[in-house]
Amino acid sequence: HRKRAFDHQVRRQALARANQLPANTRMTLNISPQWINDLEDGDVIPTLAMIHQAGVDPQRVVIELTELSGDIDRILAVVQRYRKAGLGVAIDDFGAGFSQLDRVIALEPDVIKLDMQLFKQAVNGGIAEQVVESLVELSTKTGARIVCEGVETAKEFHFGLKCGARYMQGYL
Repeated sequence: HRKRAFDHQVRRQALARANQLPANTRMTLNISPQWINDLEDGDVIPTLAMIHQAGVDPQRVVIELTELSGDIDRILAVVQRYRKAGLGVAIDDFGAGFSQLDRVIALEPDVIKLDMQLFKQAVNGGIAEQVVESLVELSTKTGARIVCEGVETAKEFHFGLKCGARYMQGYL
């Protein structure tokens, strides 16, 4: 419970400052599906309540699911409530371990963040490159935006562009 209370405190602080951001920016909040599993049907979703209390336009907020474990039906029900409230949905570290494509299909994310290790492997060519190119093509066809994580060199940046990704995250 301490970890959750700390997480809620950090989220409240971030949301309290959200309206100070430039108008064309969005805030991403990481949420563990594990915590979604603990919600009961009909419970108030804490993040939605915090967004409302802070007076933040929900369309400026993206919920980033940090893993894809847990009860897919419960996660989907909460994701649908996020979407109904106007929030975007992202999936982090896609391509790490067993990616559970069935969950990505069910959740229809607005953003898919490629796993940093997969991306770095793909920069060097081979099957990983083909996998990343296919994921970018698939996401483009479904309307999801791809974010390449861990972009630290010009070579990685240009590889991301070559694949068709338009969003990069990293130290470059």
